[in-house]
Amino acid sequence: MRLLTGLTLMFLVGTIAADEATAWTKIISKKGKYEVSFPGKVIEKAVDGNGLQTMLGAMDGKALYMTQVNFFSATVDPSNKDWVDTKFKTTRDAFVKTLGNPKVLAETNGLMGELPTKDVDLEVVGGIYRARWIISPKGFYQILIAGPKDFVDGKDAKKFMESFKLDTTD
Repeated sequence: MRLLTGLTLMFLVGTIAADEATAWTKIISKKGKYEVSFPGKVIEKAVDGNGLQTMLGAMDGKALYMTQVNFFSATVDPSNKDWVDTKFKTTRDAFVKTLGNPKVLAETNGLMGELPTKDVDLEVVGGIYRARWIISPKGFYQILIAGPKDFVDGKDAKKFMESFKLDTTD
């Protein structure tokens, strides 16, 4: 919950900003076992000692690109539909509560390879929070775009979301 509050405050205050002329930065996380590309220089940090977060502000603090992984304390079975559905629901409910009860615009279940995903769009003051959540045996991944609708639907946002790749080999 602390993460969402901090993320919301950073998003609203705009403490970091992307330089629109900056080249894309490819992040390869050996610990998180993923790669993703951001349109500029990012901030990376540990989250609560059990996760990783990478973010980039844009549009003078009115928009945000973010990835985060929180590692599970024990291996989970992503094929356990009941557990996965509960995890996605509690995550969505936490976002909704933290963001002041925004309107849920869309929710779509999917797969990344064999891993369950959920895409969620929330209408918030100032635009849209678009999140993709992925559950692997070892962690919960979030890929997030937030900002005005034109930004969230833009080509850079799409490129960012599509650039996320997860290494599912052990």
